[in-house]
Amino acid sequence: MICPGRIDRLDELLATLSSECEKIGRDPRDIEITTGTSDMTVDNIKALADKGVSRLVIPPPGRDADDIRKGLDSFADKVIANL
Repeated sequence: MICPGRIDRLDELLATLSSECEKIGRDPRDIEITTGTSDMTVDNIKALADKGVSRLVIPPPGRDADDIRKGLDSFADKVIANL
């Protein structure tokens, strides 16, 4: 999980992945990258996609069923609808 303001850490990790792939003759673009961020904004999600992230993990938006439902509805309205 990438913390807010730490997308630069992902750059470092992807550079390491690329370097290791080069050593064994593998194309790093063939590896699906999964990550997430607690700062799920459209801009951050697009930035992650531009870096090659193919799957996101979203943190639970609440602790009980009602809060989770409301949080997911909010995520759908504010983020998914705008991607």
